[in-house]
Amino acid sequence: MAAFGVPPPGGTNAQHEISQTMIGTDTGMMPSSFQTLTPRRVIGIDLSMTSTGLAVIANGVIETHTIESKADAGTLRSFLARSELIAKQIDDAVKFTSTDLVIIEGMAFAAKSSSLDKIHAHWWLVVKYISEFLDQEPVVITSGQRCKYATGKGTAKKDIVLAAVIKRYPQADPAGNDEADAVIFAAMGARHLGRPVEESLPLLNLEAMEAVRWGA
Repeated sequence: MAAFGVPPPGGTNAQHEISQTMIGTDTGMMPSSFQTLTPRRVIGIDLSMTSTGLAVIANGVIETHTIESKADAGTLRSFLARSELIAKQIDDAVKFTSTDLVIIEGMAFAAKSSSLDKIHAHWWLVVKYISEFLDQEPVVITSGQRCKYATGKGTAKKDIVLAAVIKRYPQADPAGNDEADAVIFAAMGARHLGRPVEESLPLLNLEAMEAVRWGA
């Protein structure tokens, strides 16, 4: 991975938008057990076939990326090639090796799209790719759980979540909704590992953690 703020070889930061921040804090209703961070690495993924938001939390630093993809040729082979390329670009950006936990947003079963079959197939292909690098399978978090952790309301609109992320993690500087969503996934994972990046959160927000199937 290129150094922070330095374009990767043959690319630009428009392709992989990167920012970093030290621990963000916020005044809330419930003190956390946050003490001194030990090295733990968590990746949050807001997966898309067009614009995937990524966030990495490691050593108290939040790093964000966006992976963009153009439409394929409409054939089965071109779709499979595109999906594989996106998975590899995600890995190039965040490096799945030496990662404690990966969080990915679950599939939107209620979504309406003429390409819904491809969207769901892409999700499974990327999860399969990720799983080859991990001892623990990726944790799946729903959009409602993400919204509730960010805002206290499981039906919050994406721009409301973005505003909450900007306020609570002011130096994370998300480039848009995709990166903001990924920051929330990574923050939930960091809290699960006992290394929260928020000094405190309201009890209502923390209820989202109880609904997640964290696995072994």
